[in-house]
Amino acid sequence: MYRVFILFVCFIPLPTLASHAWQLQLDNDIVTNSDGNYTGGAFIEYRRGLQRPLGWLAQRPKARDAGAQSEWFWNISQQAWTPKFLDLSRPQPDDRPYAGILMTQLGYHQYSQSLLQELRLGIGIIGPSAKADRVQKYTHKITGSMPVEGWDNQVRDQGLVDMHYRLQYRMNSGTVFTPTTQWELSAYNHNQLGNFRSQILAGLELRVGEQLSLSYQGLTRARQNWYWFARAEGGYRFNDITIDGDLPYQSEVSVEHLRMALSSGVQLDRQRWWASFALLAQRRDFEEANHSLYYYGELKLGWRY
Repeated sequence: MYRVFILFVCFIPLPTLASHAWQLQLDNDIVTNSDGNYTGGAFIEYRRGLQRPLGWLAQRPKARDAGAQSEWFWNISQQAWTPKFLDLSRPQPDDRPYAGILMTQLGYHQYSQSLLQELRLGIGIIGPSAKADRVQKYTHKITGSMPVEGWDNQVRDQGLVDMHYRLQYRMNSGTVFTPTTQWELSAYNHNQLGNFRSQILAGLELRVGEQLSLSYQGLTRARQNWYWFARAEGGYRFNDITIDGDLPYQSEVSVEHLRMALSSGVQLDRQRWWASFALLAQRRDFEEANHSLYYYGELKLGWRY
């Protein structure tokens, strides 16, 4: 199954238009000195600009704002989840199971001064074929962290289908501190559907910085700007295969359906590159967790040409 996945990735058609960009994203709980729950992920994304908006999305009134930008993107990612006690080789039925995912997505986003829309479709695999166990064991070895003994008990191999639609709308903005420093408040909705996860999320984002009307978090037309951001979101999760997937033992944990997340960070954009760092707090993924929140850091590095 792993070979079939790699073959699919190699033959994904990519458009050949306009500007190019690459982004590397690294998630890890090492910055919070903790293990368990979502422990880490790596994402590589390629973006290519389009000359005009995509068909039906372009019909929305706000999508026709002057200067609207459109991009195709493709990414590949690997993510890992673990229970709290990594030194136990036996199953831990009262904690979240080990789970690793390898996924690729093809998508489209379009953004203007007032509106961002994003559509993504992905396929992937969960289980030993995702090779997340090898990556975590190697990472712990080179960082001198605790050996990980329980990956033989991870969620079994299964194919994944994953769809996303995101909509973000700028509600209000103004200046603060100096004439060139702006603030901005926006609302967003993020819907996810598939056997990986299905959930409905909504939230608010506050940003303070420069040239905010030319950018959204992670997307920009500005070449010399910075901003601080904070987000708060909530929603409902219907299913999560990293919790209720097929296991070699009988699990005693169940999906936590109510969602809540807080995040805050900074982003710096320059002519050819950008970088951002954020700290995130997420509501527990399963009802039986001892702590109501878990934490991790997110680093993004990008290059455009």
